[in-house]
Amino acid sequence: MIHHFLKMFLRASLKNASYSLISILGLVIGLAACALISLYVWNERSYDDFHSKKEQIFRVRHDRFTNGELNRQWAAGPMGIGPDLKNNFPEVNRFVRLNRGVNEHKVLTNGDVLFKEGRIFYASEDFFKLFSFPLLKGADSLVLRDPFTMVVSESFAKKYFGEQDVVGKILKCDGKQEYVITGVFKDVPENTHLKFDALFSFESLLKILGPKETEELMTNWGWEGNYTYVELNSSTSAAALQAKLPAFVEKKMGNTLREWNEWMEFTLQPLSSIHLYSIAPDELEAGGDGKSINFLGVIAAFILIMAWINYVNLATARSMERAKEVGIRKVLGSGRSQLIKQFLFESFIIKLIALCITAVLVVLLLPSFSDMVDRTIDLAVFGMTRVWVLIIFIFVLGVIGSGLYPALVMSGFMPVSVLKGRFQNSLKGIYLRKGLVTVQFVSCIVLIIGAFAVYSQIQFMRKSSSGVDMEQIVVINGPTATDSTYSSRLKTLCQSLLQYSDVKDVTVSTDVPGHHIRNSNGNARLVGQDVKEGNMYQAIMTDENFIRTYGLSLMEGRNFSGNLKDQWRTAIVNETAMKLLGITDPEKIIGQSMYLWGDTPEIIGVIKDYHQESLKQAIKPLVLVYDTEVTDFYSIKIKSSSSLKEIIGAAKVKYGEAFPGNPFEYFFLDEHYSTQYQSDQRFGKVIGLFTLLAVIVACLGLLGLSSYLVSQRTKEIGIRKVLGATVAQIIVLVSREFILTILLSNSIAWPIAYFLLKDWLNGFAYRIDIGLLSFLIPGVCILLIAILTVAAQSIRAANTDPVENLRTE
Repeated sequence: MIHHFLKMFLRASLKNASYSLISILGLVIGLAACALISLYVWNERSYDDFHSKKEQIFRVRHDRFTNGELNRQWAAGPMGIGPDLKNNFPEVNRFVRLNRGVNEHKVLTNGDVLFKEGRIFYASEDFFKLFSFPLLKGADSLVLRDPFTMVVSESFAKKYFGEQDVVGKILKCDGKQEYVITGVFKDVPENTHLKFDALFSFESLLKILGPKETEELMTNWGWEGNYTYVELNSSTSAAALQAKLPAFVEKKMGNTLREWNEWMEFTLQPLSSIHLYSIAPDELEAGGDGKSINFLGVIAAFILIMAWINYVNLATARSMERAKEVGIRKVLGSGRSQLIKQFLFESFIIKLIALCITAVLVVLLLPSFSDMVDRTIDLAVFGMTRVWVLIIFIFVLGVIGSGLYPALVMSGFMPVSVLKGRFQNSLKGIYLRKGLVTVQFVSCIVLIIGAFAVYSQIQFMRKSSSGVDMEQIVVINGPTATDSTYSSRLKTLCQSLLQYSDVKDVTVSTDVPGHHIRNSNGNARLVGQDVKEGNMYQAIMTDENFIRTYGLSLMEGRNFSGNLKDQWRTAIVNETAMKLLGITDPEKIIGQSMYLWGDTPEIIGVIKDYHQESLKQAIKPLVLVYDTEVTDFYSIKIKSSSSLKEIIGAAKVKYGEAFPGNPFEYFFLDEHYSTQYQSDQRFGKVIGLFTLLAVIVACLGLLGLSSYLVSQRTKEIGIRKVLGATVAQIIVLVSREFILTILLSNSIAWPIAYFLLKDWLNGFAYRIDIGLLSFLIPGVCILLIAILTVAAQSIRAANTDPVENLRTE
């Protein structure tokens, strides 16, 4: 029987080769697009999925409120929150704390081998008991138990010691403290938000801080420097524990928080949600966007459904060509069930061919696609049982879902009517095909509108003025290892750089534009204001050259004087900070003092608001505090791009002389600032690519369907040509119903696109307006594409000799 079915399939396919190729091509594009998006979505959703206790692990993040309004959300929290939860709630099995330490970057040395490391944390001794990072050497309960011990990754060990056994070896940190290596762990996979190359024991940090400071930090809930993870009992409901936390906060800190007109809330964030659904600015690494990933998943489903719709439309439209075949086979004794089996078998073969071609295509395209989305996506995912279950499910669903209806239609033809030539397509079938085409174009129009809006928003953000002059500014990362001579060394470095004629300015600061400001004060206010009027302000410690180097505009007052006696005694605020302090006239704030970390610096100037971060973020109240001894960033403003290489080379030499033992690292400020938009640009590229594929799939279906419908009207076209109809009139005749379908599709797609875009754009503090052009341009584009596709078939039919058209009938 299968041999017979295969023979019939080959005969029908060869007879209508063009339609078969269109069906297969549409399925291949749809399956390949769906597969690539699914692999990306799967990869994003797989973050931290490998931990054996993933269902029991939660991160304790917290929100801070001032005057009842949310002013910040932190992934990190107080040092003491982990022990406090463990001691007060039996639901908590254990806790783990991570801390970057005083310096985010550390210089590690083994003799002459020296590297600057940025992925090192202080970690609690239960770290390897909580998380499933395999230890290759050392015991999970011992490796992080003692002070000044550390564990390293395989690649980290080889970088410093080659192929030697590293257990017991010593590394020196920042030229001061020595750490003994007690274990080696397998390199951390890409699909985790916890990316680290080495861990110091948390006891090391406590020893460095000393008993007095440790005690203060353990009881001070205002210091957010620790990432705390808890493991709950398997029988514990996270929601039930969460409900107990407000009372816990009230008991521990209620009076103190009310005194400062503040409040805090702790949230148990599931480990699996951190990568896609965290908006905290202090994340360990930039995460994904759950909303975008969900949207891409919908796109994958749309494209696959569109490919299936193509198959259904073409198969049912071609049913009349096979009507006589069905009639003859029924007369010869074939039952309807046998015919259904045959047509389902044909659907199976076509889908199998498309699936095999898709598999090859995905393997070839995956490396390029991985580069596009900036993720390491490999074929290892196909080793997972559940992936194969999903593939088989989609394949079977495609075979049955898109093959059953055409099979039922063709097997239901009545032999007498068919053989007498009185058969024609039913109105029900025609309406179904029109409905399916409408669904295709609704999907296409929504995607095109979305792609157009994403592109417009990205361009808007990139072209909007940030208020900062970032051209030809080179930023050097400050040293991690310093001593009591730092201030004089820094001064010497800056003066030596300014000796070069092409160096316009040099400034030092704790943050630079494009960098999230790490310093903030939760109860800043003017001297004389009530404590309840305090608010959250961000602060950058910098010198007198900051405003000039970055081209900031001073609205009122003066710049820092350069007098070292003014350190922490003078401050400059931005417009937003001034208004939050209750003053609208810049002149009236000059000379007033404000409370800031226990000091009361005098406000000497007001600068215009500028975008410290991307346009996703609203401009926050900012205070510039005069401090010339910061160690974070040195920014060099260069006059001419032609001298960039020379100045960087000279800066490397001077930096090495000033801070020996510290690696020289630099970046260009404009490039650094642009990296904030990389994830949005990647999303825009992905949306654009798959929108294009969706349009191609829709056009393939339209091409096949219009070609078939034109072939069914050859007699009518011939008669109209004889009666004097022009080619243009024939194009209008054939295109009319497709144009009406697309107009209907636009009326359905526009409201859907509007609500989707409104939701997406709400994630941006500064955004484009969704105007009529945002819908008209994509709508007109899809209309023109459809008209051109149908017109190509119509012109060919219209230019055919009417005699030939009538002869075919």
